[in-house]
Amino acid sequence: EKRIDIVIGEKSEKVLEFSLIGVDASLANGFRRVIMAETPTMAVETVFVRENTSQIPDEMLAHRLGLVPIQADPSLFSFRSSQDAATEGDTLIFQLKKSCKDTARATVYSGDMEWVPQGGQMEKMPAVGVVDGEIPVARLAKGQCVDLELHCVKGIGKDHAKWSPATVSYRTRPKIEITSPVTGKDAKRLQECFSPGVISVERVGKKQVAVVADASLDSFSREVERHPDLASRVRQSRVNDHFMFRIESNSWYSAADIFHTAVLVFIEKCRLVRERLSRGKKKGL
Repeated sequence: EKRIDIVIGEKSEKVLEFSLIGVDASLANGFRRVIMAETPTMAVETVFVRENTSQIPDEMLAHRLGLVPIQADPSLFSFRSSQDAATEGDTLIFQLKKSCKDTARATVYSGDMEWVPQGGQMEKMPAVGVVDGEIPVARLAKGQCVDLELHCVKGIGKDHAKWSPATVSYRTRPKIEITSPVTGKDAKRLQECFSPGVISVERVGKKQVAVVADASLDSFSREVERHPDLASRVRQSRVNDHFMFRIESNSWYSAADIFHTAVLVFIEKCRLVRERLSRGKKKGL
């Protein structure tokens, strides 16, 4: 069996960088798609418009609100079909009421959305709200107002982008080899051909020599190809089974939680594939 390694790089609440080593591109891309398209979140699905006298049409306002990330744990909710009535186990209800009375202009922000707990929701989930309360939703002139009721449900990015929990990118790791010594002023020139930190210039004896410090920082600009005397002494390629991922959460999840949840979804997909292949063998297919 081929060994698969995961090496964690930068890690914060909303950002995670890691390397997936020992897989091919199909598996790496499959994992990226699981994160973006099959990790569930909560999002506004239905907007009931009681009043909207702003310049923004009802349907456009509803689309904007659908993209506001909701601060709620999706594991506490079940999926709801469009035919089912809303219950406290599958729906969060917010109200958005704002008017412009005393000033010439007013801005409606995502933070103006107020959660209206249903049944026992308050005891089960005390921290419900929006991820970012500073998202502008609409502008109101004097005398205008909005009065809306918002129903949020659980979903996945495969059905609509508003349920996608993060942006995810990956790239193969650059490989840079200096095939013959580059010294003196040429070493400095070579260093300037790459992203900062890729090439360092070190003193070896009485000479300044260019060495590869960290190839992973390279943006693959191929600037060195503009200098034939340097290009002939450098070989650039990629490590085809080494993928460098970056996850940026825009949802309730931390970046690490998204990674963990996506791994569980991926494992379940693999289990289903093995199960169906096993059934096919038994049937002689």
